[in-house]
Amino acid sequence: RHFLAFARVMVDRLILGAAGKEAFRMSENGVNYIIDTSKQGKGMLMVTAHLGNYDVGGGILAGRLGAPLAVVAFQNEVAQVRQLIDKFTGPVPKLLAVGNSELAALDILHALRDGYVVAIQGDRTVDSRVARVPFLGEQASFPIGPFILAAMSGCPVIVTFGVQVGPRQYEFVADPPRTYRFERGKPRDQQLEEWVRGYAGRLEEMVKKHPYQWFNFYDFWASPS
Repeated sequence: RHFLAFARVMVDRLILGAAGKEAFRMSENGVNYIIDTSKQGKGMLMVTAHLGNYDVGGGILAGRLGAPLAVVAFQNEVAQVRQLIDKFTGPVPKLLAVGNSELAALDILHALRDGYVVAIQGDRTVDSRVARVPFLGEQASFPIGPFILAAMSGCPVIVTFGVQVGPRQYEFVADPPRTYRFERGKPRDQQLEEWVRGYAGRLEEMVKKHPYQWFNFYDFWASPS
């Protein structure tokens, strides 16, 4: 059932490229948070996950954002992401590659400060900078990078997911925007862990609702080496 759900998502990505977002029915819950925040010109982080279909889910935002869009992808996935994006009509998102050097964080920070809406996945680690927090009954590693970037830039963060609820039918969920700032006199590691814990808890809620649509196919709960 898990692999079947993954196959359906892959097929829908092809349909999106061939027929566009009009081929899907979408229900929206909180998408106005993304659109309204994007128009403030302060930059914004959309933190999503390997849950459901972020390509189809994000398709409903085409032409509705009040700022340019940048998508964070792993270096070895950039070509695949670009091939998919080239199928779209409208403005082409900027691609920001991670996993190849420490300079990737600077590229993301510059994009945020230039007012971009930056889409990043919060459930895949790219380096050793992680927080171990509870997730579905065990401790798991989550990246702290998105929250460091949010605190450094001062930009709002919106957690968002796009999940399949039927054939060619999706639900797009977005939470209210939050800002993160380091407090003086409190260890930064502790603050980052609290922020990551909040995101992991929200992701856990969604995974429990859609357990076969979480597509992290590796030992997610493994202890760090």
